[in-house]
Amino acid sequence: MYFTAKAKVPERSELKEVGNVCTKIWNKANYYCREQWEKTGKIPDYYELQRVFKDDFWCRKVHSHTAQAVLHKLAEAYRSWFQLRKIDATANPPMFRKKNSISTITFTRYAVKIEKCQMQLTLKRGVYLHLDFQLQPKIELTHENIVRVEVKSGFAYIVYRVEDPPWKQDGQVMGVDLGVIHTATTVKEDGEARIYTGRGLLSIQRYFNKEIGRAQSIVKKQSHGKKEWSKRLSQLARKRARQIKHVLHAQTKAIVDDCVRSNVNVVVAGDLHNIRKLRSDTKKPEKLVRARSWGRVNNQKNHAWSFSQFTATLEYKLRREGILLVQVNEKATSKTCCRCGEIRKRNRKTRGLYVCSKCGLHINADVNGAVNILRKYLRPLGRSSANVSLAKVIKWKESRLSLEALSFRVG
Repeated sequence: MYFTAKAKVPERSELKEVGNVCTKIWNKANYYCREQWEKTGKIPDYYELQRVFKDDFWCRKVHSHTAQAVLHKLAEAYRSWFQLRKIDATANPPMFRKKNSISTITFTRYAVKIEKCQMQLTLKRGVYLHLDFQLQPKIELTHENIVRVEVKSGFAYIVYRVEDPPWKQDGQVMGVDLGVIHTATTVKEDGEARIYTGRGLLSIQRYFNKEIGRAQSIVKKQSHGKKEWSKRLSQLARKRARQIKHVLHAQTKAIVDDCVRSNVNVVVAGDLHNIRKLRSDTKKPEKLVRARSWGRVNNQKNHAWSFSQFTATLEYKLRREGILLVQVNEKATSKTCCRCGEIRKRNRKTRGLYVCSKCGLHINADVNGAVNILRKYLRPLGRSSANVSLAKVIKWKESRLSLEALSFRVG
């Protein structure tokens, strides 16, 4: 597994100088690549660029591995462009960078020295940069497990590798139902249910959508419709992304902590792939048709739903604890009764209430979906716990605990 640590970089004139040199290396190598493409119709690979620019004036002004990192990134950009041309013939090759701009400075582990919690980066011959960094508990950074260090915008991003822990062999299984109003609803084999509310995420989306819309109208009005973006809009977009990321990290951490406490070895989540684009036809379930419109407000919520980011964040945190994440098709899990198995769409009376017309079960709709997702995974395995005891779940409903009492609220 790969992780990233962040450290503040002190302001130094040498950093700006090295970043400017990296820009000149990029532009000079980019010109060479375009020239070779026009002459031969072929793209130079990394090894050719390294051979041509080995004794270049600008490459010799920085650490050799820093210059090689710029050439390697340019070669990857051209390789991606070449693949894109097969689909889109109008695709543009990698652009030149602005003159005297500061590029990202990449240091490989050969340009890095580590002593305890301090790191020394070699900017150029005889010039070094010292950084203080902090890592997560029980993780040690050495010269062998460090991958690279990237310095940009006043911060150093330290990418390092950690050995994967072995998978847990024994334990119970947890089912997770993902949603918009409730980010996640979890049910374990022992019947314990938890709801993680997503109202905080919705409020963040609602606030920033209004602010971005207001700023866009001002930009269009001032530019007479010629511009649609500005620095203010970029700041709002970055701030929204940071706040959403914080909430998702807090909720996924709470789920992982619950898994560790309850000795969970497998987490089963619903697969929401293509949920925004396709759905099953009611008459022909094997046929996929375009998803219907849910109205302006609900469509906005659906397209702002960050379920993929949530699942990816949860997966790597579970992997760090040796817990496996499995995704299953969640078709009909929201309209199936988890007690008697009746499938009826009308049983879902409101967004959060499921009432079975056959057996009379009253249960939270998201909890009902999480139980069905859990059973979808357990039944093919022949586990005796495939018939999850609903005593604890039903007791949760009969005790008339409010939804807020069982919700995890960030902050």
